[in-house]
Amino acid sequence: MPGDSQEQQALPLEFTGSGSEYFRIWIVNCILTVMTLGIYSAWAKVRRLQYFYQNTALDGSAFDYHGNPKSILKGRIIAFALLAAYKIAFEFSLLIGGFIALLLLLLMPWFVRQTLRFRMHNSSYRGLRFHFNGSTRQAYAALFLPLLLFGALSWAFFYFTAGTPALMLLLPFFMLALYLSLGAKAHYLLKNFQHDKSAFGQSRFRFTAVEGDFTRVYGMVLGLGLILALVTLLSFHPEMPAPRNAAPDRLHGQVQPFEPTNCNTASVAEEDAGNTTNKADNADASGEVAEADAAEGTCTPAPAPLTDAQKKQLEQARWYFRIGPTLGILFAYLFLSAPFFETRIHNLVWNQTALDRHRLQSKVQARRLYWIHFTNWLGIIFTIGLFKPFAAVRLYRYKVACLSLLAFGDLEQFVGHQADEVAAAGQEIGEAFDLDLGF
Repeated sequence: MPGDSQEQQALPLEFTGSGSEYFRIWIVNCILTVMTLGIYSAWAKVRRLQYFYQNTALDGSAFDYHGNPKSILKGRIIAFALLAAYKIAFEFSLLIGGFIALLLLLLMPWFVRQTLRFRMHNSSYRGLRFHFNGSTRQAYAALFLPLLLFGALSWAFFYFTAGTPALMLLLPFFMLALYLSLGAKAHYLLKNFQHDKSAFGQSRFRFTAVEGDFTRVYGMVLGLGLILALVTLLSFHPEMPAPRNAAPDRLHGQVQPFEPTNCNTASVAEEDAGNTTNKADNADASGEVAEADAAEGTCTPAPAPLTDAQKKQLEQARWYFRIGPTLGILFAYLFLSAPFFETRIHNLVWNQTALDRHRLQSKVQARRLYWIHFTNWLGIIFTIGLFKPFAAVRLYRYKVACLSLLAFGDLEQFVGHQADEVAAAGQEIGEAFDLDLGF
């Protein structure tokens, strides 16, 4: 084994693919997936991952992906069957639907473990495969409690705020706050389970981050969300004034009849007769007198009393009047916070991951990520989605370029030593039940 005195060298990762190459793979995958009603999506995923793996190099050697499309298809059929049962059950019985939802919640940690086992077992570097050693018990210990709390609190909020527009207006922000508050712990447990239980050859990865590191990142993002939620709540006015002399049904293209009030027709006729002589003597002021007469002789209409249906329509109009700004604020929040959150979490996870005596280093910058996401969105919008493969390559290339391995000694010697140990100990041939659900 190399001594501690050996120098540390930074070995950057490199992505050698291009958007045009991946576009050809992507467009064929889309066409075949549509033609086969989604069955080809498993083979499409393998082609996509093989392209990105085989074009990602470290120290002159590329990674590889060996996933079996049939195993992926099997997992997706199981997931589709469960989600279909969940959807159909709620159409017939709330009790049965709740049972299926609970079943999905109970199975989720097992699904996550199977996915991690499948992904690591089918990834390799220089012919040597990665593997995942996390157990089912560890998966439930790490993931089940956050999932249970998230489901219970979400149901409680829906139940107690139903029919209250002012509170329902805060639903998006409540879900964000719930996700962020529970997310810090759940995210830490997931990454600790994922990275700390992975291995390359006979060397295990180590994850040295603590829960407080995630809490600080989530806290900054949650603080911005709570400020915007408060602004939204203060700007919500339960009463929106309706246009004067206009019935509520005008909002839907219908005009309600008006009943004239304060109209004395006989009095108006007498006043008109008496004013005829004065009008003849004051011809120069005829315009002003006519205007005054019009004001005196015109009845002021009053709207008919609102019916229950009209009141309901007016309440709906008030709701639509407020939901637009709320969605705008939510979109602004996501636009401002998402790249910042992505940068902090990405750097945190990889900077706290080590393999034996080697460790990883990530230097992703938020402002650069803002620009990449913004221009990617513009490209996808103006090309009606055709820029999507180019956008994926741009984002992946930048993240890979910011990632490097701080290696002690010769990396080739380390990999060769791992291969010898695996050959001596024997390597797991396959999985008992391979799943890759693709979430």
